[in-house]
Amino acid sequence: MTRPLRFAALLSFLFAAALMPAQAQALPAPLLAARSDEEHDPSPEPADQTATPRLASIGPYRVLRELGAGGMGRVYLAESQGRIQRRVALKVLNEATFSPRLLAQFEVEAQALARIEHEHVARLYEFGADDNGRPWMAMEWVDGEPLTDYCDRRQLALDERLELFAQVARAVEHMHRRGVLHGDLKPANILVCERDGRAVSKVIDLGLARLKSASGEETDLVMGTPAYMAPEHFGAEPGSVDARADVFALGVVLRELLVGGAGHTLDSLRLAAAPWLAAFAPRAAPSEELRQSGAKGGALARLRRSSLRGLQARLEAGLDRVVQRASALRRDERTASAGELASEVEGELARHARAQVLRRGALALGAAATVGAGLAAGLAALI
Repeated sequence: MTRPLRFAALLSFLFAAALMPAQAQALPAPLLAARSDEEHDPSPEPADQTATPRLASIGPYRVLRELGAGGMGRVYLAESQGRIQRRVALKVLNEATFSPRLLAQFEVEAQALARIEHEHVARLYEFGADDNGRPWMAMEWVDGEPLTDYCDRRQLALDERLELFAQVARAVEHMHRRGVLHGDLKPANILVCERDGRAVSKVIDLGLARLKSASGEETDLVMGTPAYMAPEHFGAEPGSVDARADVFALGVVLRELLVGGAGHTLDSLRLAAAPWLAAFAPRAAPSEELRQSGAKGGALARLRRSSLRGLQARLEAGLDRVVQRASALRRDERTASAGELASEVEGELARHARAQVLRRGALALGAAATVGAGLAAGLAALI
């Protein structure tokens, strides 16, 4: 049964569907807070209204350069000025859009980060305000690239992609156990860097986070990136968004890692007669999408160091089911938790590893049998 959408939520979603570019860039904050604050905003800002003067320092940090800007604030690469020097991502609330509401959400982000201690989530170092009362937070600077970009650029095999995804799902599980909902999970907010020769994923940008201990007040402003948002974000029931909304976003990210493409493509939303219904339309299983992709399927398989037939077989063997459960439109049919999703992905990795061992063993036995048969034939000829 389809739930009615809140009118303001529907308006925000229609703005997002009609106006946002394919990679979910930002709309003005009053319409939709729809992307990472770390992402670059290509649109020029009116110098007399929203331009922020170049900062030399804020708090105990010296600003080196701007990393990005969004509806809530700007993020700088900065360096501590004390005896122990450390580079940080310094997020500063925009003066031009300063409001009690934004300040409250900024503080929620800081509280959320303070609850989390996980190797795959960017850490909060410090939270404060400058002499003018402008709040800032210093976070771990992750010098990496978005998850899907990293995987495609290096043509990572399916197992390598799944291992990185399992790291992310475990990190989100940790967040949920600490009472934190991320609210904007997408490849741009999952960076991959290399530490000691090993690829390490880091979840960043909790600018749209929710805390379970918060008042639970609902808002008619839809917050998030439409391509990765669960249907309940647009529902009429108060408190309908819970940890399973993050699981939905993870399912969309997993699909993209496996076969490319965003969960609810914005092109289809723009062209559909009823965009909100198009957003909630069930998607085919990844193997079916791969089958329907034609010549593009071969290129997708090569990016994953696989043959088209091999990738199809892996998907049909179990990954289809994992993706479809995680991204189910009905919340009660969805994978129950990020931890369960991580376990399913890890289970698929383990099953594939066992299958590979058995296959190699069978090949070795076949080769040994062939050699044995040859030796027996040789001996028979001598006798």
